[in-house]
Amino acid sequence: MANLQALMESPAGDKRPSTPDAAAQSAKAPVAETTEPAAPVAPATEPVPVLNLNVWVGDRVALVAGLSSDASLRLQQTLATNILRSLGEDSAQSHGNLRWPVFNNLRAPGNSLADLRAVMAHVLAGAEGRKVIALGVAPAEESGAGGLQHVAGIEPAIAYPHTLAELAVSPALKRGLWQAIKPLAGS
Repeated sequence: MANLQALMESPAGDKRPSTPDAAAQSAKAPVAETTEPAAPVAPATEPVPVLNLNVWVGDRVALVAGLSSDASLRLQQTLATNILRSLGEDSAQSHGNLRWPVFNNLRAPGNSLADLRAVMAHVLAGAEGRKVIALGVAPAEESGAGGLQHVAGIEPAIAYPHTLAELAVSPALKRGLWQAIKPLAGS
């Protein structure tokens, strides 16, 4: 109780308002907040691409395709399977969907370009010795960082700029892809 009274009594040099109106005015006055300066954020050395991919691996050909959230996943998977069948790959296996970055916070551990390269190396390990077709995976020059060569260290035999979703709605794009991949059908 004595401590409470000591807090309420002001020392001789304290200039507290003596009237209730003055006290109300001082209560409304802004109080300077003491905040610690924000910790410096380490600049990213290389931009990390945003990817939504699937990889299918057959006996001779591997398909790395950008997926779109604007089309059904089943439709895109069926189209990829049909593309590989047109090349004689009847038993191609999907290696699953890869979304990058893993976390929305790009500064979170595990989201770096080095981490992406490690994941891509693991995912594409089964594609060694096969011709790689990249669909809808932007070259590094266009994406700023996302080309398959830049991200995974693989130079695709065929790099077609359109995604499976774009191919699904455009017969002209399908014909263009067929013209590009036709040489792989006989190899």
